[in-house]
Amino acid sequence: MTTQSGDKFTLDNNNTCNRIWTVNYLLRFALVTGLSCIFIWLASGFYSVPVDDSREYIEQYNYSTQNVRKHLEVIAKEPHPTGSKNIKIVRDYLVSELQKLGADASVQQADIQKLAFGNQYFAQVENVIGVFRGSEPLGKALVLMAHYDSFSHSHGANDNGLAVATILETMRIVMEQGGVKNDVIVLLTDAEEQGGLGISAFMERHPLAKTIGLTVNFEARGSNGPLRMFETSSNNDAIVAAFADASPFPLADSFYYSLYQIMGNYSDMSVSLEHGVPGLNLAYSDGFYHYHVMSDSAENVGEDSLLHAATYALSLTEYFGNTALPLEAEGDRVFFNATPSWFVDYPQWVGLLLLLVTATLFVSYMYSLKKHEELKVWGMAWSAIIVLLQLVLILMLANGLNTLLGGGLNAYFAGEESFFQLLSESREIFLGLALICLAFQLVFIRLLVNGVSFPKVAIFIGIIIALSAFESTLLPSMVLLVLAILAMFLYLKVFGKSRKVPYGVNELFAGYLGFWFVLSVVFTLLIPMMAHIFVWPLLISLLCLNIGRLLTHKLNSDMQSIAIFAGAALAIYWWSSYALLVFTAVGHLVPGIAMLFVVLVTGLLVPLINTAMDRLKSLPAMVSGVSGIVLLVVVLNGHQFNETVKKPNELFYFVDTVANTTEWASLDVELDRWTETVFGKEQQQKVEQSSNAQRIYPIVDKGMFAVAAPNAAIEPVTMHEFSTQLTDDTQVISFTLKPKSQLEKLNIFIKSPEQLKSVKFNGESLDNINQAAAQIASLTQSWSHWQYFGLPETGAKFEFQIPADGALQVRFVEVHRGIPESVSKQLSPRPASMMARSYSLASDSFSDMTVIVSEFNSNTEQSLSARSQQNKNQISE
Repeated sequence: MTTQSGDKFTLDNNNTCNRIWTVNYLLRFALVTGLSCIFIWLASGFYSVPVDDSREYIEQYNYSTQNVRKHLEVIAKEPHPTGSKNIKIVRDYLVSELQKLGADASVQQADIQKLAFGNQYFAQVENVIGVFRGSEPLGKALVLMAHYDSFSHSHGANDNGLAVATILETMRIVMEQGGVKNDVIVLLTDAEEQGGLGISAFMERHPLAKTIGLTVNFEARGSNGPLRMFETSSNNDAIVAAFADASPFPLADSFYYSLYQIMGNYSDMSVSLEHGVPGLNLAYSDGFYHYHVMSDSAENVGEDSLLHAATYALSLTEYFGNTALPLEAEGDRVFFNATPSWFVDYPQWVGLLLLLVTATLFVSYMYSLKKHEELKVWGMAWSAIIVLLQLVLILMLANGLNTLLGGGLNAYFAGEESFFQLLSESREIFLGLALICLAFQLVFIRLLVNGVSFPKVAIFIGIIIALSAFESTLLPSMVLLVLAILAMFLYLKVFGKSRKVPYGVNELFAGYLGFWFVLSVVFTLLIPMMAHIFVWPLLISLLCLNIGRLLTHKLNSDMQSIAIFAGAALAIYWWSSYALLVFTAVGHLVPGIAMLFVVLVTGLLVPLINTAMDRLKSLPAMVSGVSGIVLLVVVLNGHQFNETVKKPNELFYFVDTVANTTEWASLDVELDRWTETVFGKEQQQKVEQSSNAQRIYPIVDKGMFAVAAPNAAIEPVTMHEFSTQLTDDTQVISFTLKPKSQLEKLNIFIKSPEQLKSVKFNGESLDNINQAAAQIASLTQSWSHWQYFGLPETGAKFEFQIPADGALQVRFVEVHRGIPESVSKQLSPRPASMMARSYSLASDSFSDMTVIVSEFNSNTEQSLSARSQQNKNQISE
């Protein structure tokens, strides 16, 4: 009895100790989590504007935000894409306002063609130019630039009406104060949304292009938030230094500059940089919901963006307007905000010194671990490979979750098109995905360190594979599956022979540090403008770790725990802002990229994570995963379409002259309560089995709702001055296209474009037509897609050279804004909680448009022999 009592006492004592240990680590876990949340919350300052300070700054100049809003009421009253009637109204208003300010205002009109994104673009552009003469020019002119055209289905208040209005109000202030020394050119470009056609016309054809010393371009990719300087020219040393000195609230990062270049995006600044003009590109990117949609209206322009844009416009115009331009080029600088108010910049060579210091600290720490037999080098090598595989798996997981939630579960539960695509880059979606990925990362770290049987980890990876099957935007699903299978085989190679782990937490921790170090080296040597985001967090982490090792060698001691967390604090604080901004930039394409930031940051906390999960078991992972799931469910299902946040849908009037039909049509995936009144509920199943959108765009395979509509007697574009010429191996077909009425956009599809020997547009040869045609043909079933914006009433002349035995087959798809009144009055009004869709086909929409399809085939117009005889007769005459 005494023995049993003693055993019971010992057991109770152990249980008490275990409970104390558990509570102790629960408190530690809560403390670390709480501190991390505080750091992340502090990082939100990167996404806020000092509103009061900005307002105080602009008020000293007598800058009027009311004037800006008044300009916006005119500029963003209606959608005003290139070629529309509305853009001509905006054009005239801008010319008038520039003249009132004392500018020499003019309109540059030009027919321009450009190859971009594998498509051929044409437009008759109208750039608005205002020249303000300087009192004592110190060099070349300063250009304040913004595009004044809008996306086809957008009022364009943010993109880019606010920029235009800001420039107008800035020049009012400048002129009232007596102007500046340098000439200031206000350049308001047309057709930016069509690949920068307006700025291309200006840089290639306008004499003022040679007088530019510096360009400041204003842009937007959202509806609120601070403006960041996200792009500048090469040899930016003097420009960046001047930007930091001039701006009262500078926010910029060379990481985004390099990322923007890697992504291959464009703006008007991209074109001016190609022509060797130095400059600064500024934009805000929060509030993606109102980007390129009908809700991009004046009431949805954030006051914070308006104020921040004003501080930049005023300060930079004053600084560069009184500075000799261009600035002397002295090499490139790395630049970033260490905090929202602390701007840091230094020459690129400093990055090499930082890498050297980092390398010294890295070797020192690894030597210390090895010296005390706490590290197996071969285990560290395996860990680095496992880290790479973890990154691949998390990438797959995040992209799979994103696609599943957007197109699967949410659509199923909502019963109609969800908010997901419009909210896909919001902070809430980002946080939800990050918490779920963090949960998987915690489990994976525990599996690696603890050592488990292969079937368990196979199930874990299998879940990721199942989710990644929904992924379709980053890589083909088969490639992702192969990578996952390789990951499983590699895991089997390392862990499959024994349930005992061949290395411990030290090796995994060292593997993460090694991966960080490799990234630091690679980016410093290859992309130095991005290297700081890796070098600085790793340097601080290694510095804290080395100090911790000097105080104690026990990795699980309190001192070492403090050193580990203190070292990772900068990464938690800094990278949370980077991860969110990357998510808002590319989240709609590759959401998993931002989640890689989560993986790498948690890698700096591996010892703490392992200890916490050793004591708390699965609690941390469960808390993180459940929180993420709950947040996504609340966000995705907690919104309701209303008059402020409208549901997009599409309906257009379709005239098919080939089939001689007129129809109501829609490219929506599902019908809603308004479109059902047009098509009827029974149409839903029918459209899912069809791909009749090819009747309009032969390069797509997409369903389309269609039902007979009254005939409004609309005539298609017509050919004039048609002629053919035939030689031994070539035939030349030329004609002039003229619209019957003003159209906004003309899509031109060329069948078998690989046969094109040459093409001329208004006497000018098209760029790289053979290369473009071959590329497009391989992607679009032998159809090339050209787009013409603003086809003038006088028409445009095309000349095609094809083989003598070939045939020219062309499909014309005209897009006219609005639906004929004679048929539109039969429709019930669109509910106030809905709006015209902005995207449905080829990055555009036909919503509330009239679409006319017609075709031309040279073989059906005249036989080859008849044309040949006709040409011979013309020659003999």
